[in-house]
Amino acid sequence: MTLNYSLGYDKLCARELGILFNYRGIFMAYVTPREGESPESLVNRFRASVQHAGILRELKDRRFFRSKAQKVRIAEQRAARRRRRQRTR
Repeated sequence: MTLNYSLGYDKLCARELGILFNYRGIFMAYVTPREGESPESLVNRFRASVQHAGILRELKDRRFFRSKAQKVRIAEQRAARRRRRQRTR
């Protein structure tokens, strides 16, 4: 199994997180193999890195065009949910 780990961008400050951002704001997650690490463990760490970076959420958000008003409305709804959850704790 060969994975394109870092494409030479491994000197950035986000290296520890395994997340890269290019000049367009596009996310790129990567993992570097550890000594004696199994491929399954490597893939699991990659999945966790993608989840932590929020790449899949960003893909879902950008799947269809949303106007600025829709984005504001959705942000307000998420904030209201977050406030409700915090009040119940």
